[in-house]
Amino acid sequence: MTETGGVVRPGGTPKAGAGSGAGAAPEAGAGSKKGAGSEAGAGSEEGAGSEAGAGSGAGAAPEAGAVAGLLLAAGGGRRMGMPKALVVGDDEVPWVVRGARVLIEAGCAPVYVVLGAGSDAAVELLQPLLSGPDAVTVVIAAEWASGMGASLGAGLRAAARSEAAAKPGETEGKPREMVREPGEGAGKAREMASVSSAVRAGGVEGVVITLVDLPDLGVEAVRRVVGVARAGEAATDALVQATYGGRPGHPVFIGRGHWAAIGSTLEGDAGARAYLVSNGVVEVDCGDVGSGDDVDVLPAS
Repeated sequence: MTETGGVVRPGGTPKAGAGSGAGAAPEAGAGSKKGAGSEAGAGSEEGAGSEAGAGSGAGAAPEAGAVAGLLLAAGGGRRMGMPKALVVGDDEVPWVVRGARVLIEAGCAPVYVVLGAGSDAAVELLQPLLSGPDAVTVVIAAEWASGMGASLGAGLRAAARSEAAAKPGETEGKPREMVREPGEGAGKAREMASVSSAVRAGGVEGVVITLVDLPDLGVEAVRRVVGVARAGEAATDALVQATYGGRPGHPVFIGRGHWAAIGSTLEGDAGARAYLVSNGVVEVDCGDVGSGDDVDVLPAS
């Protein structure tokens, strides 16, 4: 793999003009793919992570009964040698753009993209998706290096705050405001109290969570997980996770009623898997529509 501080295609060819910020802290370990267990549920988006206290007013308020989308793309990508948000696929589509589009095409609204390492360059890649009726909201995770748990928490806080912020449609066609979470010192108790009050305001039924390094995740898996969540008595109380050959993976649906409780359990690189298991997560097989594997290392050129 050739590394130039920009965006790199699988196969090792660097793509010029990607901007700065690709030089994130390296991740330990090796291997080309991990099993699906390393997800928001299982908790190992490499180096993605921590933030505290989200900004307010970003994005349009969701319609009642909507399902939000949350793409975690903050990690430094040590094994990859660069932030995974900056990788461009063989189809010439950046992974971060592809992941956001999958959520949009599956009907998720609003869609949040949590960035950290290489965030400036990733924002440049996302420019086509930052305006218009389906515009995504970017959440910058100040403490991304501490782990996925904090990254997930930041996304949940941003989603909760937007429910109580703008009136539906008032930002339609306009660029989304970027949410920048401050670093240490905001205080988890205050952050989660803020989430709790916003969640009580209602709005979306829940959020579908996925990762940037799942290039074969498609729309069908997202729709299937959401469909199972909505088939129950109340989607706001649902917990649903895709599985692949019995392995837990993505996407994961978390009903609105669980956001505050999950947020209070997130630490470092630990995601929501323990909470999901202890609270009766419903598993739905998606092995017929994808592998569920997250890609850690670019193929040798």
